[in-house]
Amino acid sequence: MSRVAKGQLKQRTVLSSWATVIDYCRTAMAFADKEQFRILFLDKRNQLISDEVQQVGTVDHTPVYPREVVKRALELSATAIIMVHKYPTRYPTCTFGHRWSRNRNDRA
Repeated sequence: MSRVAKGQLKQRTVLSSWATVIDYCRTAMAFADKEQFRILFLDKRNQLISDEVQQVGTVDHTPVYPREVVKRALELSATAIIMVHKYPTRYPTCTFGHRWSRNRNDRA
């Protein structure tokens, strides 16, 4: 008997718009007191395969390794990823280190 017939299919969260992604991230990360680098792995229908905290940093540092991000995406057969960075302060500006890290990940 197939999984569909048995009713065992797992309901996945669909992240089909920017507003949905923002709402999901706010719910998941709103009260984190340390810096987080989180990755949302999606399938071809923008359904969430996995939501993983890749790194938790100190107050001002979270290392990110593009090779590990790509490796995990391939393991999950993700067709899209959303990288989320939680900066735990009230100030919306980026430091030089954050800009450098963001530019490095964009190139990867």
